[in-house]
Formats: sequence, C-alpha cells, structure tokens
Amino acid sequence: MITFVRVLFFLYVVIVTILSLYPSPEEIIGDINDKIEHVAAFFLYIILFYFSFPSASKLFSFLSGFSFGIAIEILQRFSPNRIPDIYDIFADLVGLLLGLACIYILNYVKKRYKILYS
Repeated sequence: MITFVRVLFFLYVVIVTILSLYPSPEEIIGDINDKIEHVAAFFLYIILFYFSFPSASKLFSFLSGFSFGIAIEILQRFSPNRIPDIYDIFADLVGLLLGLACIYILNYVKKRYKILYS
C-alpha cells in the first residue's frame, strides 16, 4: 500500500510542477481562486507525503512542502507569463498547516478509538 501511495505522491508532485511552470498564453494575475488552488494543492501535498513516508517527522513533511512551494515560485520567474507571488507562498503555508492539523486530528482520533475499543 505504501508503494502505491508513494507512486501517487511522486506523480502528484510531477503534475503540480508541470501545471505550475507550464507557459501560460497570457499573464496570470493572482486572485482568490488562485490562492484557493494553492491551499488545496499543498493540503493534498502534505497528506500524500505523510502517508507515503509515515516514518518521516511532521516537521520534515512541512519543510519539504514549504521548500517545494518556494522552489515553484522561484522557477516561475523563468516561465513565460508566470509571475512569482509571495502571497502564493503564504497560501501554500495555509494548505500545509491545514493538512498538518488534519493529520494531528486523524492521529488523535485513531489513538482515542484504539484506547476506547481495545
């Protein structure tokens, strides 16, 4: 199962990278939908990372996602009609933090459920 999730995770990273760097026919200006897409993308990133590498620390998971987001923004500088945006990085952070919160809640519920029904 972990192998499948890892393949899914790496495929997801490739797809997000391509979509983020693909030259746009017109200049993309950030709006609220763009920020929601960033939140959703990085929420899913950290969830997939967590299930792909369960022995990795949550801090490492977070730093991996944060580094990926910064790298995408830097690389967008070299992609036609793409503009790096600091607010995209903030949206990425929100997605990562929401994902971490869900992981903590999931682990709490799983632990609580195990205690109640052991």
